[in-house]
Amino acid sequence: VTPVEACLATFAATTVITTEIPLDVARNTVRGEESNAGNLITDGYVYTYDQVAAENGLPPRIIAGTLNSGDDPVHVIALTNGGGIRQNSGDTLEVGPISRLDTLNVLPFDNYLTVVTEVTPTELQGILERSASGLPGAAGQFLQQSGIDIIYTVNRPVEDRVKSATLADG
Repeated sequence: VTPVEACLATFAATTVITTEIPLDVARNTVRGEESNAGNLITDGYVYTYDQVAAENGLPPRIIAGTLNSGDDPVHVIALTNGGGIRQNSGDTLEVGPISRLDTLNVLPFDNYLTVVTEVTPTELQGILERSASGLPGAAGQFLQQSGIDIIYTVNRPVEDRVKSATLADG
């Protein structure tokens, strides 16, 4: 028990980011609507893509309003399952430092960042429709996203709820 407690104390004392606004990790929010915590998590995935793309043989990301170096930049979006975002640290991460322990409480599963290439618009629509299938309730398959703006019409039948999906750069 002592080594585990020491490890957790180290994680709790290690700040990984500081927030200027409260971050909503409440179960009903992350499983049913866009959440600022979900945005932070998926923005972090896109940031990580930018950091590791070249060393993993992946093309650079298209960044709106800038010129990219390298050949054939690609659009990159990030999605994460709202059911994987947990509130083990409470419904809100308050203003101030967020520790490594907080990140493990909010993202407790041993998930890995995976890059999936060559997703067709039809395949992406199917993924987004699955995300919306539990709405207007809170369902674990609801996706938090970065790099794409999605508008759902929840009073439409399941599999016909995605009104539009637009890459963030238009």
